[in-house]
Amino acid sequence: MKAFFTFILIILTSNCCVAQNQSHSYTDIFGVNRLISDHGIVSEANPSRLFSLDTSFIFVGTFEFEIAANSEFPAEVSGENIAAGERIIFADIRNRTANRLLIFQFEGFLPDYNFTYNYSFPGADSLGGIPYRNNVWFYDEASYIKENPSGVASQTRELIREKGVHYPAEIIMSRIVMVTNPERRNELIISYIETADFNALNLSDWERGIYTTEFKSAFNERMKARAISSIYIEHLDD
Repeated sequence: MKAFFTFILIILTSNCCVAQNQSHSYTDIFGVNRLISDHGIVSEANPSRLFSLDTSFIFVGTFEFEIAANSEFPAEVSGENIAAGERIIFADIRNRTANRLLIFQFEGFLPDYNFTYNYSFPGADSLGGIPYRNNVWFYDEASYIKENPSGVASQTRELIREKGVHYPAEIIMSRIVMVTNPERRNELIISYIETADFNALNLSDWERGIYTTEFKSAFNERMKARAISSIYIEHLDD
């Protein structure tokens, strides 16, 4: 592909402590090549796309993970690692605090397992020609991690902490989910995250009904819009 590994690296001037003008290339467990820059990703497949980010975000790091079968899968595979992938983390950092994150989670079922991602996308909008679903949650991630100490959320926080960056516990996440190949064997989850502090919101007040239903609904729609506007996805040239 002509465009693969052709990337313009933009140096972002900020006061964060994460190194700038980084690039990182890797081949995932499924044999797909990807290149990461400070503000974007080139993916050879699953999907074959160029992801360009709002330049407020800078590349922080990446890690691999495995996914064990839960109760939604047949009992004979319970507890087995049936899927795998990697997380690529970008952050908008000011004064050593991550106010916003963009997380790309590329994952797929392992070859030994004949499972598929069976999401339905009736009438869905698309990004870069790929239909997606988008939902918003406001929660205390630190409390969630106590119940899931070895999950990807915990690993993400640890990676950010290792960079000397503070990442508040209360977050609002706009989660974009898309299936990335016709066989429905791979998916991409893009998590756009803002902290409660960044929005001057309080989770306790949110849950106690201090904010009106109309305010919550409008805020969630704005979160979805900001998530979509922070990413530009286009096809790679053949």
